[in-house]
Amino acid sequence: MIAGIARLLGKIGTYHLFDSFEGLPEAQPIDEARAKDWQTDTMGPQYHNNCKAEQEEAETAMSMTTVEWRIHPGWFQDTFPESDIDNICLLRLDGDWYDSTMLSLKTFFPKLQEGGILLIDDYYIWEGCCRAVHDYLSQTQSTSRLQSRNQVCYLIKTEECNELIHTP
Repeated sequence: MIAGIARLLGKIGTYHLFDSFEGLPEAQPIDEARAKDWQTDTMGPQYHNNCKAEQEEAETAMSMTTVEWRIHPGWFQDTFPESDIDNICLLRLDGDWYDSTMLSLKTFFPKLQEGGILLIDDYYIWEGCCRAVHDYLSQTQSTSRLQSRNQVCYLIKTEECNELIHTP
């Protein structure tokens, strides 16, 4: 997805991709029973190997763009603290579960520029993701408002762009 976005937006900054390349972490009770059921149904048609991606696939897709990019492999709790990314203009979250989404928001939303865009991939799919977004906005007393277009949940915080984040 981020390679497509990069081809569309072009050279507006460095694109940062965070992924464990090991699939999703274990769903927790806050993610609700449907998430746990999905994760245990390994033969289900939507399982897709627990959403595991290969780093080489991401590298291949990004190499087809003309943008500057960097991959940060590993679990979010391990890779986020090491990042020194600031001045973000586009923050795309694809963390699925509550903990991953909340950690993404706590780490990167404060670094999103005024007028920047937050895209929330799993907002309409997983209860944990949706709950994390609402909890975070409430906890931080954010006045940013969620919006939707074509079943894509987003909010706008800024205008200028220097860094882009993708957290599948």
